Amino acid sequence: MFTLAHELAHIWLGESGVSDAAPQASHPQERLCNEIAAEFLVQAKALRKLWAGAEAQSRADRIELGRRRFKVRSLVVARRALALEMIPHALIAAIYESAKNSKKGRGKGGGDFYRTLATRNSKKLSQRVANLAVSGNMTLRAAGRLLNTNPNNVVKFHVKQNAIPV
Repeated sequence: MFTLAHELAHIWLGESGVSDAAPQASHPQERLCNEIAAEFLVQAKALRKLWAGAEAQSRADRIELGRRRFKVRSLVVARRALALEMIPHALIAAIYESAKNSKKGRGKGGGDFYRTLATRNSKKLSQRVANLAVSGNMTLRAAGRLLNTNPNNVVKFHVKQNAIPV
């Protein structure tokens, strides 16, 4: 999102990019685009209001509130709070380390294939096609073609959709 907002800033300014989106960019135009992108994603006025309204909470809790409010990563809120002199540099360093360590533990990442399958084809259609295939009223091959997936995935999708949560 930051990169998109940064590139939009170039368009708004009517200038070509210099391809240096680093926060400590040395080119004045890049710094300006970084500032515009940051303001676009996490407005200073709104962040200050949120921050003041949660005085009883810790800085980490305020950052979490900002993450949910602005729908960005905690690191984005923390960087913005640092730029607005609301948190010390040491806190953002700790948040950065935490983010870096959580990425290492996730492995390759990616979403849940079966949730994406339902979203991509519409949940109702995906469930109906899977039900027809598993009940024998449609071949697995036809169901796989309709859902644009391997026939085996149709059965796995059906099982996951009908699993009883524990």
